[in-house]
Amino acid sequence: MKRILAMVAGGILLVAIALVLGWRESRTPIRDGDEATATAFPLLAPASSRPGGDVPMAGAAAPAAALVATPALPPSLQGSEGDGGVTLDADGRLLPDLALRRLFDHYLSSIGELDIEQIRALLAARLDAITSAEGKRQALETFERYLRYLREIDAVSAQLSALPLRERLQRLTDLRRQLLGTDMAQAFFADEEAYQRYTLDRQDLAADTQLDASARAERERELLERLPPTVREPLQAQQRVETDLADANAIDDLAGDADERSRLRRERFGEEAAARMELLDRERAAWDARIAAYLSERERLQSLEAHTRRRALDEYLTRHFSETEQRRIRSLEAVDAL
Repeated sequence: MKRILAMVAGGILLVAIALVLGWRESRTPIRDGDEATATAFPLLAPASSRPGGDVPMAGAAAPAAALVATPALPPSLQGSEGDGGVTLDADGRLLPDLALRRLFDHYLSSIGELDIEQIRALLAARLDAITSAEGKRQALETFERYLRYLREIDAVSAQLSALPLRERLQRLTDLRRQLLGTDMAQAFFADEEAYQRYTLDRQDLAADTQLDASARAERERELLERLPPTVREPLQAQQRVETDLADANAIDDLAGDADERSRLRRERFGEEAAARMELLDRERAAWDARIAAYLSERERLQSLEAHTRRRALDEYLTRHFSETEQRRIRSLEAVDAL
C-alpha cells in the first residue's frame, strides 16, 4: 500500500500515468430513480433494440440540448478548464478517443449539482466552442451512447461487485464492447483495462512463493512487455523513478540528519536531482496526508446507503484532488489497492 502511494506521490508521476487512470463505474450512478435524473433519459431504447456495433444509433439522435438554457457552471467545475476534446478525421468523422471520454466525464462529474439536461446543455455549449456543427452532432450522439452504457453498467453493478476481481474486469470488458461497440470501447477503456490486468498479474506474481528472484524479475519484464506502449512507457518511467526512490531510501537510512542526507543525495544524483528529491519528499508527505484524510472520510461514511456514500465521496474527491488524481484513486480502489 505504502509502496503504491509512494510511486504516485509526485506531480510529475501523476502526469506521466494520467492516460492509464480512471474507473468510471465508481462515479455517481445514473438511474431512472435519481431525483436529479428521473426524467433525463426520454430516448433510452431497451438493450434488445439498440445496436452494439460501431455505427451511430439510428433513431436515437442526441436530445436537443439547445432547448435547455445553458446553466452556470456548478461549484465543482468553477475555476477549472474543460478537460478533454473532440477529434475528427479528414472527412469530418468523429474519432472516439480518451480526450472525448475525459470531456464527457468532466461534465458528468457534476451529477448531483445539475440534472442530465443541464449537463447536456453545458456540453453542447462547450462543443460549440471546440468543434464544427457536424462534430458537435456526432459528439452529442456519442454522449448518449456513453450515458446508456453508464446506466446499464449501474444496473448490474451489484452483480459485478460480487465477482472476483479478475472475473469482474473481464465481464466489464465484454459489456463495454457489447454496449459501446469495439472501436469506442477500445478508445475509451483499452489502456485502463491493460493497466488493471497488469496490476492483478503483479499481485499474483507477488503471491507466488515458488519463484526465485531471477525468475520473478523475468516474469516482471514479460508482463511489462505485454502492455501497449501508451501504458508501458509511463510505467517504465515510473519504475526508473522507483529505482531512484529505493536508492534515496537507502540514503535516508544511512544519513544521520537532513544535512547528511542532502550531501549523499548530491553525490549520488547531482545537485539538481537532489533538489528535486527534496521537493518530492515534501510532495509525498502532502500526498500521504491527503490520502489518509480521504481514507478516514471513506471510513466515516461507511454506514451510509451505497449511492449516498458514493456521491459524498465523489464530492470529497472533487474538492480535494485534481481530475488526474481522482482517476488514479478510483482505479486503485477498483482493484482493491487502496
